[in-house]
Amino acid sequence: QRGIFFNEFFRPLGLDECLGGTLASTKGRFAIVGLQRPRDRKPFDDDDIARLEALMPHLARALQLRRSFLELEGAAGAMSEMCDRLAAGVVALDEYGRSLFVNAAARRIADAGDGLSIGRGGRLSALSRAANNQLAELENDVRSGGAGGVARAARAAGRPPYGVMVAPFFLDHGVDTTRSRPRGVMFIIHDPLLKAQ
Repeated sequence: QRGIFFNEFFRPLGLDECLGGTLASTKGRFAIVGLQRPRDRKPFDDDDIARLEALMPHLARALQLRRSFLELEGAAGAMSEMCDRLAAGVVALDEYGRSLFVNAAARRIADAGDGLSIGRGGRLSALSRAANNQLAELENDVRSGGAGGVARAARAAGRPPYGVMVAPFFLDHGVDTTRSRPRGVMFIIHDPLLKAQ
């Protein structure tokens, strides 16, 4: 009854009782859930307490998942930002050949229309049929467990060709060692006309 929080904050809001619990507590940080009762509602009873106790593990798991998703989103955003600062073009496909990522340099190279292009689905292709076949062969090699390789994509007006490295990368963190890890395919595009900064 002498509490400042209760008398000067809680009560003036028209609240009289709180039913709640702790969802998480680590390193001095905590998360709680609380159900507030105004004066015109009946007091919480044992059934209300039992219902909240049954919900607490699910609420705690939902909070844990949300925090994990936010961490992954932050990591993905940071990686995207770093890749966009690279001078080399980067195109990444998942294990099914779907586009995962195209960095800013790869988009600039494709927009130039000088040897390489990126389709609406985010797939890299060469304007030269021979180079396009070579890229497809290297991608198939990666998908069958190989190491990939390097292809050259010819350009117009006697410019030196683009060098494109095709290589595998793993799409997970290898936590479950009992199953095969999915492999994606990445294309790293080097423009020999770009001078090292």
